[in-house]
Amino acid sequence: MAEHSNVRSLIINEASALFAEKGYAGLSMRELAYHVGVSKAALYYYFSDKEQLFVEIISQFLDEIQTRLEKILDTYPDLRSQLLEVVHHIEGQSNAKKQLIWYLRHDIRQLSDEKVSHLVYQYHHGFVNTLEKMFKDAMVRGEIKSLNPKILAWVFLGMVYPFVNNIQANQSMEQSWTVNIVEVFLDGVNPRD
Repeated sequence: MAEHSNVRSLIINEASALFAEKGYAGLSMRELAYHVGVSKAALYYYFSDKEQLFVEIISQFLDEIQTRLEKILDTYPDLRSQLLEVVHHIEGQSNAKKQLIWYLRHDIRQLSDEKVSHLVYQYHHGFVNTLEKMFKDAMVRGEIKSLNPKILAWVFLGMVYPFVNNIQANQSMEQSWTVNIVEVFLDGVNPRD
C-alpha cells in the first residue's frame, strides 16, 4: 500500500512540475511516463486520463490555499494583518505553482465542463468565500464600513493578481509593494486628515 501511495505521489509531483513548465496542452501522458520512470499503462492505473491528473493537482493546490487562509483568519486579529498575510502567502507560492495557475487560466477551455465547474466551485468556496468572511468579520468589528463582501473580495484579488502574475522567475515582490497594495485597498490614495 505504501508503494502505491509513493508512486501516486511521484506522479503528482512530476506532473505538477511538467504542467507548470509546458501547460496542460503541452504535456502528454507518454512524456510524463518517461519522466516518472513508469509505463504509460501504470499512469492510467493511477489516473484515468490527463484531465483527472491535472484537476487533482489544481484541487490539491486550492485545498492548500484554503487551509492557509482559514489559518490566517484564525490567527490574525484584524483585517489589515489578515490581508497582508494573504498577499504574502499568494506572492510566496513557488514559481512553479504560479505558472501552473497561469496555465490553468489559459488552458481551462480544454477541460470538460464538469471539471471546470468543480474547480470554479472549489476556488469560490475555499478562496473567495474565505476572503468574504474576512471582510464580513471586519465589518462586524467596525474596521470597515458595510459594503458587499463579495465585491470587496474580487476587488482585492483584482489588485493583487497583476503584481503576483508579473513577477519574473526567482523574484518576489518588494515588501513595500505588499504593504502598498493593502494600504491602497484599505485607505485609498487620498491623504489622511
